[in-house]
Amino acid sequence: MEGEALLKELLEHVQRIEQKLDARLKEKHVLSVPVDFVNETGQLCLQIGQTSEGAYLHIFDSEGYPALQLGCTSEGGFVDVNSTPELLSMISMSIVEKSGVIELYDPNTVQSKEIKFDSIK
Repeated sequence: MEGEALLKELLEHVQRIEQKLDARLKEKHVLSVPVDFVNETGQLCLQIGQTSEGAYLHIFDSEGYPALQLGCTSEGGFVDVNSTPELLSMISMSIVEKSGVIELYDPNTVQSKEIKFDSIK
């Protein structure tokens, strides 16, 4: 039950930032990392960043705590923290030739939002 509530909250986060993502992607198709997305009150809700080994995606809950943390490396390694199979089925993250792609899936509408970024060291 707790996982379902977290999934619902994350879906709401994705829906709230969808318009902002659309606007940013129209401005610049490829995003450089790190990139922060904030909600209407200025609270951080999604962050894309990089480490010396790869990239990461953090989605924060309404209290500002990481609800989902994903990471991947250019060698294809994949790490997930605080996640469930339902959440992982909604998010795909990959790195190819120093560029990355994150896809956010909405199972209710069967639509996805793709975020591309570069500058992976």
